[in-house]
Amino acid sequence: MKHKRDFKALEKRRLKGAKLLARGLSKSEIARQLGVTRQTVAVWEQRLDEGGRDSLKRGALGRPRQLDAGQEREVAKLLMAGALSCGYALMFGTDS
Repeated sequence: MKHKRDFKALEKRRLKGAKLLARGLSKSEIARQLGVTRQTVAVWEQRLDEGGRDSLKRGALGRPRQLDAGQEREVAKLLMAGALSCGYALMFGTDS
């Protein structure tokens, strides 16, 4: 694998690991074949047991959103209106 952030390749490797686990290969052998640690294979096995093959597919990236869509629109409106309209006396940090 050339790039750590090649998400399709990483998912493909996890699914290949699932196939090898299903064939009964040892975690150590799978780790050697796929270039990962035995502990990584153990995590894959646990995820498989808990959620099946879908649990090995790529999930959402980044921190979960804290605001819903309506709250995000409200924040955007306030930002566009500026600090003075929000009750602040000065416009610190801006060119205005």
